[in-house]
Formats: sequence, C-alpha cells, structure tokens
Amino acid sequence: MAISEIDSDPRFLRQRPSSALGCFGWTLILAGCLLLTFGHLWSTLWDWMLLLLGLYFLYSGTKYCEHQQYFPGIMLIVVAGALVTRKLGWLHFPDWQFWSMLFLGLGLGFVSLWVTHSAGRWSLLPGGIFLIAAGMGFGCRSFWWYQRLLRSLCDLWPSVLIAIGALLLFKYWLRRRIF
Repeated sequence: MAISEIDSDPRFLRQRPSSALGCFGWTLILAGCLLLTFGHLWSTLWDWMLLLLGLYFLYSGTKYCEHQQYFPGIMLIVVAGALVTRKLGWLHFPDWQFWSMLFLGLGLGFVSLWVTHSAGRWSLLPGGIFLIAAGMGFGCRSFWWYQRLLRSLCDLWPSVLIAIGALLLFKYWLRRRIF
C-alpha cells in the first residue's frame, strides 16, 4: 500500500499520533528559549501562551474529533483566561482565590469529558467535586474560611465511600433480583 493510500484510508486515521503532543513540545521549547533570552518579557507573555495553547487544544480536538483534548483545552483557557483578565484589570480577586479558578478549570474539564462522551459517567464525580470546591472558594471572604471548608469536606470522605459502596450493593441487588 502506498503512503498516499494510507493517508486517505479511514482505518489508519485513528492510528496517527496526536499533533497536540508535538505542539506542546514546541511550545515548551519556545517558552524555554524566550525565558533564556528575554527573561523580563517572559513575565508578560506566559499567560497569553497558556491561553493560546488552550485554544489550540480546543481547535485540534474539534478538527480531528479527538474530544479528550477538550479537557486540557478548557482547563488552560479557564486558568490562563483568569490570569489575563486579572492582568488587564477586568477581574479582581485575591491571590488565594486563584485556587478556585484552578478547581473551576478542572471541574469543567471533567464535565467536558462526559458531555463529549469521551468518558463515562465516572467523570461527573471528580468534575462535581472540583466545581463544588470552586464555588466554595468564590463564596468565601478569606483564605482561612476556605481552608476550613475544604478540610471539613475532606473529613466527609469516608461517608462518601460508604455511600458509593451502598449504591453499588443496591445496583447489584437490583440486577440479581431482575435476572
């Protein structure tokens, strides 16, 4: 089979390596070169580069139907978008609330996996946990309250495990009873 036939054959389209990994590699090389040569310029450009990298992930995920690339794309866009809008003066939030932006990006990334059917319903659990943590961070007035709320949420972890175990046993009982 000739190379041009392999390029057009739909069976081989899925076996191509992802171009996003190459783009990320080139972005890291470019970032390192910029940091070495223009150290003062780097402090003004790195958040814009993260934003562009997030947009590239969304573009390549849409163009090549690789929906799992939406996760890093959405996460980078939310985090870098918060940094850029804060630098431009459009958003005002204290440094400790940046954790809320990170949790928001992670939560939306996990939910995007579920929306695009790249992952099952399991992705809603970490997505929901991160979105709840982000919401609590935006609602708190100080870092002390936020840290206390997150710690109390972590104390509930054994109860969450018990509830998930009970749900699995209940599903098992229902299936056994039906069949």
